[in-house]
Amino acid sequence: MRYSIAKIDTVVVARIRGDMWGKFDDTKLKTDIKAKVEEGERRFVIDFEGASALNSTGIGIVVSSLTTIQRSGGKLRLCNLNQRVKATFEITGIAKMLSIFDTAELALNVRWPD
Repeated sequence: MRYSIAKIDTVVVARIRGDMWGKFDDTKLKTDIKAKVEEGERRFVIDFEGASALNSTGIGIVVSSLTTIQRSGGKLRLCNLNQRVKATFEITGIAKMLSIFDTAELALNVRWPD
């Protein structure tokens, strides 16, 4: 998996490319998100448009990031999940914990709660 992180207005966006299988770059994403939280960022989007699949380690990275963000009073949104990725979150029951949007535009622009 590869990813990039950019700030769009007040939102930190991580764009995923490839499989999220828990390799070095995948776990580094969690570290990079934690660093952004420590810098004071509170709004995050993980864009899965380029992601093909994820396993339990990938789910763990998302849940760990969600926990870190929420503990700081922040919010995490996911977007552009393909059917395979979405089904993985749904089957595991993790989807209930997440804010999932169909597109990046919606994830970025739907009003963020205070």
